[in-house]
Amino acid sequence: KELRISSRRRRNYVLRVLYLLLLTTFLAIVWSNIQLTAASYAERAVQMAEAGKQVTLTLLGFQFVVTQVLIVILLSTAISGEISRQTLGVLMTTPLSSMQIVTGKLLSKVTQLALVLCMTLPVLGLLRVLGGVPWNVLGAGTAVTLTATLFAGSLSLWFSIWDRHAHKVIARTLFVLAA
Repeated sequence: KELRISSRRRRNYVLRVLYLLLLTTFLAIVWSNIQLTAASYAERAVQMAEAGKQVTLTLLGFQFVVTQVLIVILLSTAISGEISRQTLGVLMTTPLSSMQIVTGKLLSKVTQLALVLCMTLPVLGLLRVLGGVPWNVLGAGTAVTLTATLFAGSLSLWFSIWDRHAHKVIARTLFVLAA
């Protein structure tokens, strides 16, 4: 239910649009800094492969950082919001265990961010076609990003249990992640 409801919220549509705009801007900046000076077709193909590697690594780094920050923000009020709306007691009377409730909240937000990450697949596929980037690098980068996102989300959810203020939860979580 959490996934179905959260995917229809206006804030998630805005999040997707902002992510695409930020990603497009970031990639445009990176691409504009790449120098292609080859005279022959063979040299140009080698330079395009190197440019593909550089853009891919930059894109994977961008995703790694942005998804962690977004999951921390999205889950900063997951449990404390239930407490402040006084719906946690009602939620605990359902046949769901506390583990299922917490897992449902975590996985619904991670799924939302996985959908956001899927928006970059066409760009990664295009970079793969340019050459120089094997599929296992793309898969490994995405797997590392999702694992770090799960960890950051779990940490944010943990701090959300103990503090009602979103800004404090975000600050604590980002501090622990930075440390």
